[in-house]
Amino acid sequence: MTRNRYTRREVTAFAALAGLGAWLAPAKLFAGIPQARKVSGSVPEIPSWPTELRRLAPNIYAYTQASGPGVDNASLSNAGVIAGPEGLLAIDTLGPPIHAKAFKAAAQAATGKTFGRVINTHHHLDHTGGNRFFRGATIVATEKCRAELAPGFPPVPLLQRFMPKFAAEFPKLQVVLPTVTFEDRMVYCHGFSSELNNGLIELR
Repeated sequence: MTRNRYTRREVTAFAALAGLGAWLAPAKLFAGIPQARKVSGSVPEIPSWPTELRRLAPNIYAYTQASGPGVDNASLSNAGVIAGPEGLLAIDTLGPPIHAKAFKAAAQAATGKTFGRVINTHHHLDHTGGNRFFRGATIVATEKCRAELAPGFPPVPLLQRFMPKFAAEFPKLQVVLPTVTFEDRMVYCHGFSSELNNGLIELR
């Protein structure tokens, strides 16, 4: 039976899917990323960009999904990768399986390494839906993120209704919870060498 009403939590969860994920990093790391252009001195033109794994600095990558004017960006988000001497760390795992698998394949092909750790920045589907494809990795998140993710994703019919483009993907979703949590702050200080923060990864 098709439901005509949804809970406040389900509606709130879906609303969050419409936003793009963001991975914050120093501005200098984003040199070369397309910028908005001004048209005849008026408002800036909204840029477009392709789906790609972009190297930002030694051992640091951003995975962006194609978007821009006229592109339906529902369920799209971005992810990050840090390559360490023993493996990869993913910052979020994207949403629909087709996105998560493409991200994982691109990162492993570019680095020749596999994922050993995953960080979920928050519980929204477009950042955690791909967790199931990183089962061999340690998944880290805040205690709140794990608690919010535990009840599951929004109902499949709701997802299919508002994002029909990926209707066939949503039945494949499976919640995989973080296996390591922290309450306030965690710092990785070994195993991931980079120019970002002297190799330290601080989670809050």
